[in-house]
Amino acid sequence: MLYIKPANTFARDGEKIALPPKADTVEVYGTLGIVIGQSARRVNARDAMRAVRGYVVAADLTLPHESLYRPPIREKCFDGALPLGSGFVERNAIADPARLEVRISVNGMVMQRWPLARLARPIPRLIADISAFLTLEPGDILLAAAVAPAPRARLGDLIAVEIPGIGRIENRIGEAIP
Repeated sequence: MLYIKPANTFARDGEKIALPPKADTVEVYGTLGIVIGQSARRVNARDAMRAVRGYVVAADLTLPHESLYRPPIREKCFDGALPLGSGFVERNAIADPARLEVRISVNGMVMQRWPLARLARPIPRLIADISAFLTLEPGDILLAAAVAPAPRARLGDLIAVEIPGIGRIENRIGEAIP
């Protein structure tokens, strides 16, 4: 499955995330953001990491939904649905991203921990598969994936995503401005 997060979804570490009207819960998928540093078109998995500039921490926020058969645009693309860490780590500083662990906390309690080694599609394969039909450009960010079911947060909750060696982000969930 592949979906996009347009520019309206980007949010900064520490920024309050306003949920859309009538929403009071959000799923928090913590993940690794893979920052592309050079154009990648039809690259093979063996050479794919050459296109990577580095990594950031990301929180892929999603409104709970039931349909698995239509793209969840409304649920995944609301304003602020992609908090990104301001810390950036160069690719060469991380010998093997599969050894990293993602931690998601809600109100200071760790709700989920998962190693990137559990990815169904390793990062080089992800880049190769996507670049087979879509040219990746410098500045593009791929989200490595996330583990379901995701922890949920409610209005007023403080969420945090941490990847030791990459960084940590925190955002509070708030109500939409009418």
